[in-house]
Amino acid sequence: MNWNIEGFVETIDGITTPLQPIVDNTVYAPVQASALAPAGYAALPNAALPMEVTGSRELVGYNVFRDGEMIGSTEETTYTDDDQDALEVNGTYCYTVTAVYEDCESPMSAEACVTLVDAPVIGIGALSIYPNPANSSVNIEVTNDISHMVVYNYLGS
Repeated sequence: MNWNIEGFVETIDGITTPLQPIVDNTVYAPVQASALAPAGYAALPNAALPMEVTGSRELVGYNVFRDGEMIGSTEETTYTDDDQDALEVNGTYCYTVTAVYEDCESPMSAEACVTLVDAPVIGIGALSIYPNPANSSVNIEVTNDISHMVVYNYLGS
């Protein structure tokens, strides 16, 4: 989600003033041309110009945590926890995620807990679900002996 939030500061007298975003307009010291050019080579003429840097909150990726311990990071919106040494069948694991920006990291997301179960792998062609997308009913055909099936919609219900 993307939220645009405007903050205000109010004095004791009741006068309100909107908060202004903080921007880093620091101009750093000039880069020494001799430091950029290897021995025996001439430096580029613009190498001694000051470099202006502005603050940015560009999204870099996500950090993924299992039971409070960071287990990985990704630039994608999906992550597969395939650490076979740490995961056990019938174990319950709780995950949280933080968004990582160029200059900061978000608070942890809400916790999502899952229990790892041992489920047989269904071969290609052994399962057919149609129509997709569906409005009111879905047909599910299987060629294997399946005793239990759980179906979720895209909202997780």
